Amino acid sequence: DVCPNRANIAVAVPGKRQRQIVHVDGMCNECGNCATFCPYESRPYRDKFTLFWSREDFDSSENEGWLPAPGENSGCLVRLDGQVREYQVEDSGCGLPGDLRLLILAVQDHYGYLLRKSNMLRLSGGAPYLRGRRLRGRDGHKAAVEAGA
Repeated sequence: DVCPNRANIAVAVPGKRQRQIVHVDGMCNECGNCATFCPYESRPYRDKFTLFWSREDFDSSENEGWLPAPGENSGCLVRLDGQVREYQVEDSGCGLPGDLRLLILAVQDHYGYLLRKSNMLRLSGGAPYLRGRRLRGRDGHKAAVEAGA
């Protein structure tokens, strides 16, 4: 990992042999180190599927990626091929390509520390997406998310 901000995270996705790289927009200052030293023809800060922490950042970027949505379901706003749509990723028939759906689910289920609840998108004025869920942190311990926080 050559990112001084640790903005490119290797995520284990069930059914995949190799970890998949997720770019976390809120941790990136676009220094270009990942592009300069990437062992592949890639600029991870531009080319990798991106997790966004705020609607403002999502709207001001051209990166393909997702913004977790509020509610008790697994909704998210996704930019893919220049189109923005809302998906319910728990639903295997939601229309999102399977590999991306599994990647988003892996992040939400096993890398919850990457999600910033306070900046979640509010599509319908509902509660933030993470409220009441249990997350597993980097250290492997479960942490309850405070209701109403």
